Amino acid sequence: MLLIDGVKYEVWAPPSEDALEQMVKEHAQDIFGEEAIYFDVKQKLKAKSGVGSIPDGYAIILADKPQWYIVEVELSSHPVFEHIVSQMHKFMAGVKNSRKEIVDTFHEEIIKNQLLKAMVESRTGSPEIYKFLDSLVSKLPKLAIIIEEETDELREAVDGLKLETEVVELKTFVKRGADISEHAHLFRPLETGQPGDPIVQFLEEVRKRFVERKPAIKPTKAFTRFCFIRMKGHKSVHTEWLFWRNGGLGVELHLERGSREENIRLFKKLESMKSELEKNIGQPLTFKEWGKRARVYVGKESPVELKGELKEWAVETMIRFYDTFQPILDEIDP
Repeated sequence: MLLIDGVKYEVWAPPSEDALEQMVKEHAQDIFGEEAIYFDVKQKLKAKSGVGSIPDGYAIILADKPQWYIVEVELSSHPVFEHIVSQMHKFMAGVKNSRKEIVDTFHEEIIKNQLLKAMVESRTGSPEIYKFLDSLVSKLPKLAIIIEEETDELREAVDGLKLETEVVELKTFVKRGADISEHAHLFRPLETGQPGDPIVQFLEEVRKRFVERKPAIKPTKAFTRFCFIRMKGHKSVHTEWLFWRNGGLGVELHLERGSREENIRLFKKLESMKSELEKNIGQPLTFKEWGKRARVYVGKESPVELKGELKEWAVETMIRFYDTFQPILDEIDP
């Protein structure tokens, strides 16, 4: 539930990917940023073999280092892992072979809109829009996945992808008792996650220090806002460094199985051990049900400064989290 000016809003479950895709179209500028162009076109990416796939859309970010994106809209209730991985192979096979068609489509969409045309010329400092697009599309795109609920399954899929990927959780709330016309959104706009991003750099350094201390445990790569570690032998359970939307930093245990009953069963067992867990970790723990998921965490409130002592706290706390929760989960979740 979300409370806005005293009015209660409840989570809206999109009835279809088409419904969520419509939300993305309506809020594309908010999601991708003021320097972005969103292309609501169904340009097929087709490999020489004939195998192809049609993304849900495309986007161009006209920043200092322009970037283009393939956009996929997903529902968490669908088999995300299989779909994303399968689509990725088709995208990779089709991008190079479909380059000219992609450039032609982008160019056509831009020049027929005088505002877009002026925007591109202003940002690039040149009237040669086709040349700019041709150069841009010669580089590998990034993948933007927009989903109504980010899940452990999605994170596992993203971790193994060859294309650099950004995930946007677009959660929609509807005014209680009203239809979808009275709604609000909660999401973090797309972020590039460039190597120069201070949060990505912070997480990579924390990840590196953790591996030096625990070489047998392999965290995922650092994403724009998080980096996680799967709990061995426990499907859809992981620990995670997570930068909160308010700027704070959490070290967390996430229970993200498809079944709410299974998540809450484990959650309640852990909650009954709160005193023992806090003694081992050395910090007060917060236990929170999270939709059909659940989490246990400690954190530094916002705003946090990305200093050396914070890195050390993040590493040390994660080691205690992992060393505490792994054996307990082995007992209660055989």
